[in-house]
Parts: sequence; C-alpha cells; structure tokens
Amino acid sequence: MASQGEGRARPRESASLLLRLLDPASAGLLHALLESHGHLCLFTVLDARKGLLRLRYSKDQEAEVRRVLALCALDVALLIRPWPFAD
Repeated sequence: MASQGEGRARPRESASLLLRLLDPASAGLLHALLESHGHLCLFTVLDARKGLLRLRYSKDQEAEVRRVLALCALDVALLIRPWPFAD
C-alpha cells in the first residue's frame, strides 16, 4: 500500500496565499475541489465567518496551484491575494 504523498518530492520551500470566500459556507466545496486535484495544496481556516483562508503549497508548484484555483473559481466565488506575512 502506498503511503500518502508517495511519488512527490518533499517541497524545498513552501508558499502561501490569502483567500477570501465570498460565501464562507463554500469552504467545504473548495476543499473537495482542491482534493480532486491530488492534494496539490491545503488550506487553514483563519476566520470562518469572514471566509478567510490560508492556502499553503510547494513554491515550485505555484503555476499549477494558480491554474487549479482558476478552475475552482468557476464554482466557488473567491478572491486571491498575496500572503501578507513572511512564510
């Protein structure tokens, strides 16, 4: 049985984005959509009522993460901002 994450190299450097869900109740849908793309990234809920999330990913996969977020934005209304703090 393969372990989770097998087949991907351990990230050398992580990066983050700040996401704001226009409908905070859509966090579950966003989670499912992100999972459907192979656990490319993960998010932490910063403020559930405001729909604020921190999205973390491997810095070398930023282009792929942004492509996936663009696809997710077809189903989940969200704003993507740079992470305002040092990682």
